[in-house]
Amino acid sequence: MKGFLYIAMLAIMASVPVYAQEGEVRVSAELDTPAIRIGEPVILSLKAEHPEDITIEWPFFDQRLQQFYLIGLRDTLRKASAGIITEQRNIAITGFDTGFIVLEPIAFGYYRKGIDGVDTVFTEPLMLRVHFIEVDTSAAFKPIKPPLKTALTWRELMPYFVVPLMLLVLAFIAWYLYRKQRSRPKEETQLPPPPTRPPHETALEMLDTLEAEGLWQQGEVKAYHDRLTNIIRQYIEDRFRVHALESTTDEVLHAFRTVPVPRALVDHLATLLVRADLVKFAKATPLPEEHDESLALARSFVKETIPAPENPVQP
Repeated sequence: MKGFLYIAMLAIMASVPVYAQEGEVRVSAELDTPAIRIGEPVILSLKAEHPEDITIEWPFFDQRLQQFYLIGLRDTLRKASAGIITEQRNIAITGFDTGFIVLEPIAFGYYRKGIDGVDTVFTEPLMLRVHFIEVDTSAAFKPIKPPLKTALTWRELMPYFVVPLMLLVLAFIAWYLYRKQRSRPKEETQLPPPPTRPPHETALEMLDTLEAEGLWQQGEVKAYHDRLTNIIRQYIEDRFRVHALESTTDEVLHAFRTVPVPRALVDHLATLLVRADLVKFAKATPLPEEHDESLALARSFVKETIPAPENPVQP
């Protein structure tokens, strides 16, 4: 009679979820049967209930769960109702030690969003009885059964199809880009063709126009120096075949190290360009005479670098 009552108590413990509560977090553990034969799977259901602003850290199991062996995760459930999140994970385990085996409390970590620190809550212990398989030694030996074949699921088959397909797609994209790159003609950086009109004529004419507009006298100091440096930079490109419009002042001056121009003219050019940079980027305000000086330096640079005629007239 006592043995029957003991077995009934175990059945109640295994079939009814046992909750452990810590504040607003409740966790429970439940076995789907109170007793198994050695090596037979049993489902352990772990359940957690908590408010939406609390995050649960589920316990991690590798190959073993205390005295039990882990077979695998069967399914995961999650639902929300009235601000309460209910999560459940069903895990298949088994035991190879016979007798009554205690599943000790399992720890769950949890924390509230915006608050540092992790708290812990534990499930109540469970008990499982593992029966030894009785062998009839008087019966004849039977042949060993072959391994049990189970149907493959699409999740198990997916890696064998998706991964090779992705590698094939990536290989095709790499081959396509390689072929496209090889077939593309190499772009060579070329300067625009030389102008039909002599560059110095165009530059001097534009300088005269700029002087006549009187921009800096009207308070348009930045616009005045922008126009002035653009005229001289365009002249440098057309006259010396040096990229000047899209280059910095330092790059333009560095290019003149290999251009046969007198050093004094390069110094005048540096004064002109640096002053314009101070106006454009440092919001400097030159003196009235410095505006005129920049224009004079530009004119001087253009006039002193006019190329000599190829066939001069002999006297």
